[in-house]
Amino acid sequence: VRVSATYHGNRYPVFHGQIKSFQTNEGDNPTVTIECEDGMRLLYNATANIPVTQNIDPYDAVLKMLVELNWPLMYSYRRTGGAWGSIPYWWADGTAMNEVVKINDSFGSMIWVDANGDVVYNNIIGGGDSAVMNYGIEYTATQLTQADCLKNITIPNNWDAVKSKYRLYINPVSLQVAIDLWTATDVLQLAAGAKSEIFGTYTYNAETIRAINIVAPVATTDYLANSLADGSGTNMTSSVSVLAYDFGNAAKFTITNNHATDTAFITLLKIRGDGLVNGNRSYIEDTDAAAEALYGKHQIIVNQPFLQTYTQAQDTAVSFARVIGYTPTIQVQIRGRKDIQFMRDIFNGNMLKLDNFGIDIQDPTGVSTEDPIHSAAVYQYIYAYVEHEWMSANGQDVLTTYLIEDIYSGA
Repeated sequence: VRVSATYHGNRYPVFHGQIKSFQTNEGDNPTVTIECEDGMRLLYNATANIPVTQNIDPYDAVLKMLVELNWPLMYSYRRTGGAWGSIPYWWADGTAMNEVVKINDSFGSMIWVDANGDVVYNNIIGGGDSAVMNYGIEYTATQLTQADCLKNITIPNNWDAVKSKYRLYINPVSLQVAIDLWTATDVLQLAAGAKSEIFGTYTYNAETIRAINIVAPVATTDYLANSLADGSGTNMTSSVSVLAYDFGNAAKFTITNNHATDTAFITLLKIRGDGLVNGNRSYIEDTDAAAEALYGKHQIIVNQPFLQTYTQAQDTAVSFARVIGYTPTIQVQIRGRKDIQFMRDIFNGNMLKLDNFGIDIQDPTGVSTEDPIHSAAVYQYIYAYVEHEWMSANGQDVLTTYLIEDIYSGA
């Protein structure tokens, strides 16, 4: 289903998704309520299980998950801004949205679904350059001014939203090459012609790990079969086949006894590969002393598995530095201005002029800036929330509510 607004022959997309449910409301004036959802719901509902991938761009990791989830063809996806950084070792083993959050937290990035139903991935930090924080933000063509808005402009922040400190944990990973990742401790009995499937979890020094470069099981090296459980009798290894499928942190073995008459006992079963072992964890942090004195100690803690190098943590810290201290979120409402109400989508950047707040952002490059709240820094604003509410039955009168957040663009 598509929802759009048309004004003077111009169509403005509002929503593109799927119908979730119909609800009938009986009575003298019966109605039907249609609940719709976009592709973001798939990310919340679906589980992504992807083995370890080395040196992958964060955006490519997101795309890999979309492909894994059979992302609907009616939706598209794109990135705003160029690529920067890579994840030395990346994997997915939970709900797709949780995996996306891990990437966003590790790289200071954002992901959303726009009015056309497309997934958009944005690197807030541009190429690891701390002087470019609004990297790739898509700007609207017109400036929003105080005269366009209703008079009830508010700043709905509460004191708990003010963060005075951040701490980013670094979780380095090292590679243990060519090790035994799992070895069976029991003997498996298989009747003639029988097949069995079992799972083995990868471990190293009694800790569960992930692994790459998995070696396909080799007869006599990775598995042995005998006619007796104690390993004696006839060697039946040539009558047995073993297949292994890698899940990143475990393998599924399919073992088949191809002998026509004799029972086989699997006396050895293991799998080899390169294990990913966690190194010594460290962290970096920063504190805004002025904000802490005014609002108390409110800390942001990020501890994600894909923040794996100190250099990456330094770059990511730039995006968190922008949220410590007081950075107001401004709520504005517009009504009766169809010419501008539907021109802005979520996370669009904006040219903004709100005189009573001392905000005058007239150019996306930050050429003209007045922002006494942030003094020497250059700031831009993005739409963090967009809502259109019908005020009349025919939809010709619409109240639009925006939550506008600032986004650091340089110092």
